[in-house]
Amino acid sequence: TLKWTASDDASWLKVSPTTANVPSGANVFTSVTVNISGLGAGIYNGTITLSAPNAAFVQVPVQLEIF
Repeated sequence: TLKWTASDDASWLKVSPTTANVPSGANVFTSVTVNISGLGAGIYNGTITLSAPNAAFVQVPVQLEIF
């Protein structure tokens, strides 16, 4: 079983679920959503970080552009 966690660093960015226990050979789906409420036109940057015990963490850059 692999226990992993996910986090985001921007108020407009949401990753779900933020933690999971995945049995060997199984899959888990993660969704990423954005909330543009209150954001004006521009480019916004955020990062999703995935980590698990005894493993290197992974950072995924996310860029949102609002016209």
